[in-house]
Amino acid sequence: ALSIGLIINFILIVFQPFGTAGWQDDNKIILLSGYGLTVFIALSIFYALSKEVIHKSRESRWNIVLEVMDLFISVVFSLCACYLYSNYIFSGSFRWYNFGYFMLNAAMVATIPVAGYLMIIYNIWKGTRRSEWKPLPVPEKGQEKVVIELLGTNKSDTIKTSIDQVLFLKSQDNYVLLHLKEDDKVKRHLLRATLSSMKEQVYHDQFFQCHRSYIVNKDYIDRLEGNKSKAVLYLKHTDRKIPVARSAYDEVKSYKS
Repeated sequence: ALSIGLIINFILIVFQPFGTAGWQDDNKIILLSGYGLTVFIALSIFYALSKEVIHKSRESRWNIVLEVMDLFISVVFSLCACYLYSNYIFSGSFRWYNFGYFMLNAAMVATIPVAGYLMIIYNIWKGTRRSEWKPLPVPEKGQEKVVIELLGTNKSDTIKTSIDQVLFLKSQDNYVLLHLKEDDKVKRHLLRATLSSMKEQVYHDQFFQCHRSYIVNKDYIDRLEGNKSKAVLYLKHTDRKIPVARSAYDEVKSYKS
């Protein structure tokens, strides 16, 4: 919500579309910034209500179509809020023609952040949703693998793997991205779940939550860089920089000492 509000502010203040470039007012920048603030407040309210009403009733069968519908409703809700804000600052009265004209222009401004979000969702699902899982190799004698089963909120979302295949887990909005080592390659798999629910499922002491958005496999820790106020963790088999929270710094450092 905050990032979308900031993008709206950037577009309105820098590019000043739809005739706002010729608008003369001493408080012009502040008034234009109000649209971004309105979007932030509207989306925050919508997401809070959506989480309690829409998501609770459909969590077990959530999919990409519902995700897009959720986004569409949130955009319409925020644009309506912007219209009310526009009426307030210009002391206008409600008219259906003005409302339709405003919604059309505002939708054009919202196209850029919405398209960016849809592209992110599409790339996540394209790279992960349709990946096929192969049976785990039969362990050699004396080298039995510890198998875990990870369950998403969708009934069909189930991933079975061994703990030594899991590099790390990353929170991604309403999803968790699993980075797994398969056939000497790192592959991503997506589950609709919270990181806290995944933490309960990867109960083995081989895993550690180093950041509010990351759980890592301690066996793959390569090195720790930076100081306690700004540290990043590097894992084997991937060049991803993983942030380390201040509260977790000392424990992570002890793994490499």
